[in-house]
Amino acid sequence: PDAGVQRVRLAKDYLKLAKTPDEKMYAIPLLRQALAKSEEGEKADLRRRLANELLELGYFIESANEARGVLDKSPKDAESLRTYALAIFRQYQAGQLKNEKLGEIGLIDALAVARDANPTDIDLPSVLAIAYRIPELATTDMAQFSKQTIADRANAIVDKMVADNPTNFKAYLSRYSYRTMFGIKGADEDLDQALRIAPDDLATLTTAASAAQRSAERMRAL
Repeated sequence: PDAGVQRVRLAKDYLKLAKTPDEKMYAIPLLRQALAKSEEGEKADLRRRLANELLELGYFIESANEARGVLDKSPKDAESLRTYALAIFRQYQAGQLKNEKLGEIGLIDALAVARDANPTDIDLPSVLAIAYRIPELATTDMAQFSKQTIADRANAIVDKMVADNPTNFKAYLSRYSYRTMFGIKGADEDLDQALRIAPDDLATLTTAASAAQRSAERMRAL
């Protein structure tokens, strides 16, 4: 095979094996080299992979740019819609959009479109619900609604996510985090349900341990 095909194969094979942040970081130049040498038919897949790895590693601007590169040619590409929306939201959280007019970026719209394109995704509904509750991200059409109405809509988004994924412990963990963040009743029940579904899952056990520690600290403070 020619050099381009070999680079693509090397990048994809290495990416399958990369587990740690350092290993994933090494995959970035491999993917960029493969992208530069690849045939047109391979470019979209490589760019999706690159965008996802950049998102996971915290390179949010670069991730959004790569996802945008796919969307420019395939506006309905579900994976890239997801990556782009999450990358833009992470930019906001990291303070990288301070000089932007947030209401004009369309972050909430981007998250909503991504969620609709990825109906089984667990991350997007919670992120969208959180974005709903951030006043400076509000779209122009949301100005007509009260704060409580917007909060109710946000809650409904995560409730539907759980209703659509009743046997997925990640859905309950996600709603637990959301409810804990905003002091909404039912968080403990969500964590209990996640533990019932996945009693050996590391993330679930870690979350439960942290919750127990916070509860003990509150009791000691009384």
